[in-house]
Amino acid sequence: MITRRDVLSTAAAALTATHLVPRALAQPLSKTVHIVTGFSPGLQDAMARLVAGQMSGYAEAIVVETRPGAGGRIAVEAVKGADADGSALLFAPLGFMIFFPHVYKNLRYHPRDFTPVSAVASSPTLLTVGPKVPADVETLADFVA
Repeated sequence: MITRRDVLSTAAAALTATHLVPRALAQPLSKTVHIVTGFSPGLQDAMARLVAGQMSGYAEAIVVETRPGAGGRIAVEAVKGADADGSALLFAPLGFMIFFPHVYKNLRYHPRDFTPVSAVASSPTLLTVGPKVPADVETLADFVA
C-alpha cells in the first residue's frame, strides 16, 4: 500500500533532483519541449510536472504528455522517433531500459538509443514469494538455491 509518506518523500526527491536541471541556458530552445510519461495521470505524471516547472529556462514552452499503453513502450517509442534535439524527454522508471530488453523479444528500441540525464526519484522495490515456496526459504540465496 502506498502511504502518504511514500508520496511526500517521492515528491521531495523529485524536487531535490531538479537542481540538476539547468535553470537557464544561453538561449532556450525555440520549440516546445515534450516530457513524455508512459503511464496514465498519477504520481509519475505529477513528478514530471514538478520537474517541468523547474525547467523554465530550458525552452519557451514545456508540455508534459501522458502516453499510456503497452507497459510504457508507446512512450519510449514516441521519444525514440522524435528529433534528437532535446525537445523530447522520456520521464520513465529504469525498468523501461533495464528489464524490458530481457522481457520482450521484439522491442523497437534499445537502451543505447537514449542518453540518461538525471535520476529524479527512487522508490522501494520488494521481492515476495507465494505460499507454495517452502517455509524454510528466508533469504534471496535460499530462494535461488
